[in-house]
Amino acid sequence: DARGRCFALLATMRAREEASWFARPVGEAEASDYAAVIATPMDYLTVHGKLHRRQYADAFAFAADMRRIFSNALTYNWNPEDRCHCAARREQKAFELLFGSVLDGNMK
Repeated sequence: DARGRCFALLATMRAREEASWFARPVGEAEASDYAAVIATPMDYLTVHGKLHRRQYADAFAFAADMRRIFSNALTYNWNPEDRCHCAARREQKAFELLFGSVLDGNMK
């Protein structure tokens, strides 16, 4: 089912080399102004919890939160040479390639 494919996609993303940037909510100690800049924080752990609690109506709602992870990182780390910014671009690209597998049912 689509939920299982979303879990599989999330597991793949969490296993990627640069996943640590997006693994958990950004803490106040890491970025004291994060909440002032980012209105709707999102991360892999939060997405996993929402999947587990069946809070996504469909795969597109899941994808919206996944995309939010990367857009938040790009907004907060606006400098294109920033390591997190670069990681977010790569992860975003990987996600979009893999999300097609969720939609067509090929993600296992």
